[in-house]
Amino acid sequence: MNPTHRFSTTLALLALLAAPAVSSAGASDWPSWRGPTSDGVIPSSNTPLTWSAEDNVKWKVALGMPANGSPVVQGDRIFLTTPEDTEGKGRTLECYSRADGERLWARTVQVEEKMPTHETNPYCGTTPAVSGDRVVVWHATAGLHCYDLEGESVWSRDLGEFRHIWGYGTSPVIREGVVYLNTGPGARTFMT
Repeated sequence: MNPTHRFSTTLALLALLAAPAVSSAGASDWPSWRGPTSDGVIPSSNTPLTWSAEDNVKWKVALGMPANGSPVVQGDRIFLTTPEDTEGKGRTLECYSRADGERLWARTVQVEEKMPTHETNPYCGTTPAVSGDRVVVWHATAGLHCYDLEGESVWSRDLGEFRHIWGYGTSPVIREGVVYLNTGPGARTFMT
């Protein structure tokens, strides 16, 4: 998939996530990679069976650069990762209003050296995870970071350098207040 297609797909997914709740309150949250039940299934019988920009897109917003991470949704907020530059030295977690697409905040961390990645895997290929009033994102060599829903830093962990020819794409998982990160491939594979 070329970067332009990924970029367009991200925009369409972002707009889809802005649509009204598909079932009971909270059921339309998508708090992490593969959703609320960790299996990629929407727990609803009201899932749209047809798609059109007129019927299904509430708003859209242009994103700065393409990335492979998925947006996540918690209540009235949408979180996603984007690179700030083509070398992946600036890695950003962004927060948008689910109601109208307004960018509420962005937090960027830096990595000193350009890390390798494959041309089909732009930087910021991870999906954040949100639970309660915390959102966690892994930016590989730039660290594991936790923010509150207003974008204030809660904690950060330097997990060392992550270097691989295909780049990175592992996403954190939050269960009962504990953050899990299984990462690889490469010389340094680990679970923390």
